[in-house]
Amino acid sequence: MRFHVSFAAVAILMALSLMPPGSAQAQKVGDKEKKAKERPQGIFETRREYEEFIGGLKKLRDPEVNAMLPVLNDLALGRPIGKTATQYGGSGSPVMTLLADKRIRQELEVVDDQVSEIQRLNRELQERLSIEVRSLDLTNPAQVVATIRNITETAQSKMENVILPHQLDRLKQLGIRDQMNRQGVLGALMSDPLASELEITDEQMDELQQSAKAIETELAREIEELKIEARKKMFATLNRTQQQKLDDLIGDEFRFRSDATGINDRPRSKINDGEKPKKTKLEKKKPRL
Repeated sequence: MRFHVSFAAVAILMALSLMPPGSAQAQKVGDKEKKAKERPQGIFETRREYEEFIGGLKKLRDPEVNAMLPVLNDLALGRPIGKTATQYGGSGSPVMTLLADKRIRQELEVVDDQVSEIQRLNRELQERLSIEVRSLDLTNPAQVVATIRNITETAQSKMENVILPHQLDRLKQLGIRDQMNRQGVLGALMSDPLASELEITDEQMDELQQSAKAIETELAREIEELKIEARKKMFATLNRTQQQKLDDLIGDEFRFRSDATGINDRPRSKINDGEKPKKTKLEKKKPRL
């Protein structure tokens, strides 16, 4: 049944691809998409305006704006702050985004009155953004960054006043831990606030990078060893006859690629001898510290 469903899906896609551009079906699809782009989207009158706004922010390629995109997207769509970060794994604001996480509010022991005030501030922030966003000139990155910084810093300051000092201290700690999860330990140490707070020098940054490479290689080796041990435990559930047959079927250990070990010792192919082997997608991925 699964094969027939897949075949039917392929057949439909082929039929659509062969559909003449001017056909009634193609026109209907185009009209539907056009109508969708003209519907209201969050604080914008049309989805087209929303896409142009978010797309324009991404094109700025500004680190500060990029960090705030999850929050800005929530504000633009008029939904609770933190939803985008929860869906796609990100943060951007240690206060606004992290406080949207129920587990973090429980960790901070945030009470109902505080939650109500945070929700009120979220609505206030969304209303302010809906007014000011229309005056943003996306061709002027400096103005965009300054406006967004002003809006978010004002909102963050108000939210920090809602929670108690000890809650704020713990929230900042969680913000740094969140940054480590997103950027890795090395990325967090080489970025603010840790880089500034720890007064990390350029020389130390070079040393950290070298140390990270060595640790990644060691970690990859250990992971490979754990995989081998895990396979042995799995094989141990077989009876003796099955184990002996399995040994004959798979033979001795053989390393097919270096991505699992972090060592560039992959055997050269006879066909590509003398050529630098291309890295696969798996080889480009390294375990984070």
